[in-house]
Amino acid sequence: MKGLVVNQINYLLISNFLNNEKESKVEIRHYKFNRITMDPGKCFGKPCIRGMRMPVASILSYLSSGMTVEDILKEWPELELEDIYQALGYASWV
Repeated sequence: MKGLVVNQINYLLISNFLNNEKESKVEIRHYKFNRITMDPGKCFGKPCIRGMRMPVASILSYLSSGMTVEDILKEWPELELEDIYQALGYASWV
């Protein structure tokens, strides 16, 4: 991912090795919202929550359709309250 420029925003690029192989996984973590990650191998590189396959856009869609934060947390127990707050913060930031 040479020359990655995203609206001149600084992102922290994290690269780690999987299964002791030479193949690396690239995960981009937002510099301001530490729970927002982007990985070209997950959800087509869309902003997601903590590397999970839960796009920020999905959380926003659930909220806009009338689900409460409690409903979302009950439906997806792997999410945490701070995940939803950061998704909202990220959405207002972009």
